[in-house]
Amino acid sequence: MTIAKTLVDSIVRPGLFRDAGLYTVFNAVAATFPFLVALALTRLVAPADYGLYGIVLVAVSLATPLTSMGLENAIGRRFVDRTEIDFPRYVSTAVLLTLAFAVGAYGAAKIAQDFLAELFPLPSAWFWAWIAIAWSQVVLTTVLSLLQMEQRPVEYGVWRIARAGGVQIAIGATAAVGFVTWQALVTSLAVANIALTFSCLIWLRKRGYGVLRVSVRDALSALRYGTPLLPHMLSASILLATGPFFLAAMKGVEAVGIYTVGLTLSQAMAMIGGALNRAWTPWYYRQMKAGGIDARHAIAKSGAIFAGGMGIAGLSIALIGWLVFPWFVGTDYTSAALVFVWLVGAWTAHNLLGLASSYLYYTHRTGWISGISTVTILINLSLTPILIDAYGPVGAALAVCIAYIAALTLGIIVAGFFAATRTAINTPKAHVP
Repeated sequence: MTIAKTLVDSIVRPGLFRDAGLYTVFNAVAATFPFLVALALTRLVAPADYGLYGIVLVAVSLATPLTSMGLENAIGRRFVDRTEIDFPRYVSTAVLLTLAFAVGAYGAAKIAQDFLAELFPLPSAWFWAWIAIAWSQVVLTTVLSLLQMEQRPVEYGVWRIARAGGVQIAIGATAAVGFVTWQALVTSLAVANIALTFSCLIWLRKRGYGVLRVSVRDALSALRYGTPLLPHMLSASILLATGPFFLAAMKGVEAVGIYTVGLTLSQAMAMIGGALNRAWTPWYYRQMKAGGIDARHAIAKSGAIFAGGMGIAGLSIALIGWLVFPWFVGTDYTSAALVFVWLVGAWTAHNLLGLASSYLYYTHRTGWISGISTVTILINLSLTPILIDAYGPVGAALAVCIAYIAALTLGIIVAGFFAATRTAINTPKAHVP
């Protein structure tokens, strides 16, 4: 009864569960665009072109952490201390650093183009699109992080839906008028993301964050927090990239196309888990900063509800998706159903890991998070070629799922160890609702 009453009370007033509900609704709306466009593309685009397009998406996901260096996480963490620092200067410094990293990444890619050509079939003439899309993701994530910490879920939702709708409609329209090569799809993706980047920069300027002031001290502070997270941030991209790269080498780009369809549709679970974690993080930080026995109990109760909700959502999406999958995709892609199921399981474990590692983020133990991610990558790299050889695209998805379950287990053990040995909530302050 107490937990149920807490849930009902929280829904009807501004707070954790109301925000979680709003984030879930907005993320669900945003997720419908890639879902619908992916279904359309399975009927318009050949598996080989879809496979090459999927490899480009994976390359973008690998470049994004290298251009951000975790600085958007530093901005989110320092938001709770914004009255103690020049926060607009801190944000401006971090954003300009990411631009410098993007330029550096482009230069490094051009220098290493011969080596990169052996990893994925993207001509060097397209590197500008690759890095521009990656940096666009960083700028958007910065805006979303600020809105998350300001606890503005409605404005957050507007940005999420505008981004998903604009980009996916551009891609879908390109294919609908007959431009169905991977080059056409990548061009649409790049143009839409560049337009989004300018919109984000204008928003930062209007909200007082784009002050064009920089500080070496702020840069070093942000890098100290963000860079230890780089292995962790890369791990998600590497885990999802390992499958396509091994599939391309062992089974051909058509297999990559099948995997990409399952991956795209499975991201519905990533959206739900991301929504819950978006609501959880600022609320959790506030409870930790407030301290007291009431805060400790609130965290325990709400954490149990969130974890249970994620688990139920993952099982429901996997089961329903597996049953209806063959009815919605083109005949060339029906074998992606099991890819979808295993990747939903992977996203569920990934989302639960985010919940479990909140304590490590708050206490600045980001090195441990990266250590867990490194072990996870090694597990995935060991399993992927074996399982692909046996099961093809399904094996690639299964390897990701197993790796994330291992990561979740390690995350719970490490966070529980530090929480047990040193209680972070130890001051008798009032509970912050």
